[in-house]
Amino acid sequence: MVFLGYVDSNNLYDPVNKSFAREYTPRGVLKSEAAQVPPPPRGQNVRAPIDGVNAKRYQEWTMEYLTRLVEKGLINSQAVDIAQAHRNVLTHGIFGQGGSGQRRKA
Repeated sequence: MVFLGYVDSNNLYDPVNKSFAREYTPRGVLKSEAAQVPPPPRGQNVRAPIDGVNAKRYQEWTMEYLTRLVEKGLINSQAVDIAQAHRNVLTHGIFGQGGSGQRRKA
């Protein structure tokens, strides 16, 4: 885990009932903003090089989400720089392999 920064606790949802409940409605500002960023598509070629359109990892989703939070003034812009510095290179597929789908000799 990498510390990205602080957020205002007023932007978090703090439920009165602390028991587990499966919900599909985002609550709180941060979850509502997260719901506005489309997740990586299902069924994509998990071995393809990442281009952010046809093949997208949750690392790209996280960068889009952080950028959105910065644009809304909900987190410091340094969070994007910190996250960017800890990302895997884009030339690796979702499983960390190149786009050929072939195994490499060790």
